[in-house]
Amino acid sequence: MRTTSRAVAQALVGNAIPPLAALASAPILARGLGVADRGEVAAATAPLLLVIAAATFGLPEAVTYYTARHSALRRRVLRHGMLLISLAAIVGVLLNYILIVQTVSVDGAARAPALLALPAVLPGLLIGLLRGSAAGQGEWHSVTIEKLVSSLARLITLTALLATGSLTVLTAVLVIAYAPVLGGLAYLRPKVYKPVTPDQGYRVESLVVYGSRVWLGSVAGVLLARIDQVLMNPLAGAVQLGLYVVAVSISEVPLIVNAAIRDVLFTEQSSGDSADRLAQAGRLSTLFVLIICVLLGVSVPFWLPIVFGNEFTDAVGPTLLLLVAVAIGNPGSMAGAGLSGRGRPGLRSWAIVVACAANILLVILLVPIYGAMGAAAATLLANIVSSNLNLLFAKKVMRIRHRDFWMIRRNDVRVVFTVGRDAICRLTRR
Repeated sequence: MRTTSRAVAQALVGNAIPPLAALASAPILARGLGVADRGEVAAATAPLLLVIAAATFGLPEAVTYYTARHSALRRRVLRHGMLLISLAAIVGVLLNYILIVQTVSVDGAARAPALLALPAVLPGLLIGLLRGSAAGQGEWHSVTIEKLVSSLARLITLTALLATGSLTVLTAVLVIAYAPVLGGLAYLRPKVYKPVTPDQGYRVESLVVYGSRVWLGSVAGVLLARIDQVLMNPLAGAVQLGLYVVAVSISEVPLIVNAAIRDVLFTEQSSGDSADRLAQAGRLSTLFVLIICVLLGVSVPFWLPIVFGNEFTDAVGPTLLLLVAVAIGNPGSMAGAGLSGRGRPGLRSWAIVVACAANILLVILLVPIYGAMGAAAATLLANIVSSNLNLLFAKKVMRIRHRDFWMIRRNDVRVVFTVGRDAICRLTRR
């Protein structure tokens, strides 16, 4: 568990950077643009972020899975993945164009910036694949550098634009779309590869098969996370979307721990780790996430209007609901990582598909009436569905009981201190 703790600590640093940078840049966008224009930025970037995640066709996860299982074949796996993801990029650009031009979710001041951000689909997909390859080898330092550079580029540029009076819907969209390109350079440094040895467990078709199983859940997961923002502009207007985006940026902070442990778990389970370690990691993640959610939930009514401005006060309610959604969804997220690592990504995918369908229906029903609060309530209910389905599947496949993912034990507390200490040490060395 010591090795796992160090890996989680390193991944924790990397996963902390994007949401913390997003949280730091959120007041810049809020104060520099106002509620309505902040909503326009969200409307312009939501299709891009949706397509970049949906058009991967599960290939980054497939590359992680096969790289972890067959490390000597890393170069071959990556080469096949690059070819397939380039073809997927063509589909992604066309899909993004259709979303921008043929739907009412992107109109007015948001349409031109959204079109200029179209080319960002290709680098976005390639960086995701390179990140998957690095994760498969446990190279969390490369992932951390990529996320650090991307996040700092975004934060520094937005700050400079605000200081010079140049922050507009157009410039904000371009920064959000293209800042990740700089971070992708972290994966271009030379690497030493092990000699390739014959292995009967991998073919290029393996990437497609595994990726297709993951992709259904990936698309549903992205829709679950982003479709509400795509639909909110036509259903409730830019003001409600602006409030909701602020709530989302705050609620994503607890996901720092969730993502760090989930990513390490996926790699370890892909290489054949134990169910007991999976359950313990799930409990640790849940404990961390609960602590962060409670601290944020208690304090957010006091500091949100000060940090973002009084016009964003109505974002407090949606933020609290989304924090509850994050806490409830965490155990199922860990179970889903275990299912994918055990070669059963299809089960996780179906759990997310069902939750996504429920979320879309609830968004359509609730958002026109309740605005941002309706979108947050839809996310909460969808997370309950997804989490419990993943836990049910984990019980059937890995014989792990529901309570094993959330009932904290004495040894778990000790590990929490170990992971926290390692993470603090890594942060202070930077």
